[in-house]
Amino acid sequence: QWEGYSLRDYACTIVGAVIGEKKAIFFQIGDGGIVIKENKNFNVVFWPIEGMYVNMTNFITDKNYENNLRVTISNNYLEGLTLFTDGLQRQILDMQKREAYQRFFDYVFDIFDKYDDSNILEEFYLLLDGNEIRKRSDDDRTFIIAKKRI
Repeated sequence: QWEGYSLRDYACTIVGAVIGEKKAIFFQIGDGGIVIKENKNFNVVFWPIEGMYVNMTNFITDKNYENNLRVTISNNYLEGLTLFTDGLQRQILDMQKREAYQRFFDYVFDIFDKYDDSNILEEFYLLLDGNEIRKRSDDDRTFIIAKKRI
């Protein structure tokens, strides 16, 4: 225990990426997700793991966390990527087709081309904290995006 807390009190999922010039490595435990842009298409790297009940998934603090760690390496040229928490996954992933909503990700990546640096953050705030997404999720909505600038 650390300062009165148990390991379970620190339970969380993780999504991550290390991007190089010619390779990328992606890793994930639990829900949330990673979507990459390759050849103008958006692809889900790992499908989010969901348990039988809401808010049940695998956590990095689980005793067998290494059995739930998913890792993959890509040698493809990446135009961009996003990492996001589970509060967004049902709004930006088509759960039936098991694919990314292309229109959403096209819009998100176009923000970089349409707005200058000072307005990009405001546009993302309006999108992710807007009524359409907030009314569908009361969970966290963390969204990280990286786009290669030409």
